[in-house]
Amino acid sequence: MSFKVEPKADRIVIKVDTVETTTESGIIIPDSAQDRSHTAEVVAIGPGVFSTYTGKRREIDVSVGDRIMFSKYTGTKVEVDDVEYLIIREQDVVATMRS
Repeated sequence: MSFKVEPKADRIVIKVDTVETTTESGIIIPDSAQDRSHTAEVVAIGPGVFSTYTGKRREIDVSVGDRIMFSKYTGTKVEVDDVEYLIIREQDVVATMRS
């Protein structure tokens, strides 16, 4: 699949998981009261950055399709084909989740 946004350097494009908007008892939680999910799927990755020590490009530590956890207040929102994505830096990835 070809993605329309090509991240540069150490940037990563992620699709943030949706947060449940209704409680088990049926109460609807408004958007203003919801906390954004901190988990996502990696959709695209940049080529990495050049190391000042070796002069070689250091690849990004995650791959397309990985599930990650990321810092709470990070990223730039972008909308592609009516789907919202977030562009973050590699340093904002807190963990990779394995199943």
